[in-house]
Amino acid sequence: MTRSRAPLPTDRTELGQALEDAFAGRVTIGVPELATLIPMHRETIARHIAAGNLVGRLKGLGRTRRHRFFTIADVMRFLRLMADETRTLTPAPSNVGDLPIRLQRGMRMTLPSKRRSS
Repeated sequence: MTRSRAPLPTDRTELGQALEDAFAGRVTIGVPELATLIPMHRETIARHIAAGNLVGRLKGLGRTRRHRFFTIADVMRFLRLMADETRTLTPAPSNVGDLPIRLQRGMRMTLPSKRRSS
């Protein structure tokens, strides 16, 4: 079952209101709540945490399943970082064979090795 998520507001006042609504009566939110707030999968959020793009706090003393939670300042810092990154990210087009391609962030291109004839 797929849930449709509302796109993240681009206007600063709408974004501030969406964050205030998400944090209403709370100081922190967890990864599931953050995933519903912004259009991003939980595993993608976990990768951003591992990369250091999204800083949060650990809850409890567990070692196997670490539960993280975030303040509104953490979420705002992450959203600013993502907005700055998309503005400065302009990948250069590459040519593979006769097909022009544009690599997206995180994509790798491996060219086939030349075969040596023995």
